[in-house]
Amino acid sequence: YVHNIDEIPIPKVDIVVCSATAQHLEYPKKALKRMTDSSNNTFILRTWAGPSEILEIDKTEYVNNPCTVNQFNMYDLIDQITSEGFSVKVLQDKATKNSKPHLIHGSYTRQYFIFDCKRLVI
Repeated sequence: YVHNIDEIPIPKVDIVVCSATAQHLEYPKKALKRMTDSSNNTFILRTWAGPSEILEIDKTEYVNNPCTVNQFNMYDLIDQITSEGFSVKVLQDKATKNSKPHLIHGSYTRQYFIFDCKRLVI
């Protein structure tokens, strides 16, 4: 399924994958809640995370329209996901040289991480 997560009901599925998208959403915490609600078992999230939350809009010449280049606070993100009934394993992202910080559009330094989340059985 491909949906606008803010506008329509989303189905219950076994696996939800969100890769390199959540950091660009206007309301990422709301969207993450909807994604975890829709997952029966596994939630895989690949996003920018670090020691603090950063909310920024990229208005550089590299983008046609301004877009968010947010960073999640890693600990708040883990707390949000675990509060939804998931265990969380944080993995380094091999595609970005094991989560090495990288410069985006000459202005923003970010690190990708993968959050491998499994719903806890009660």
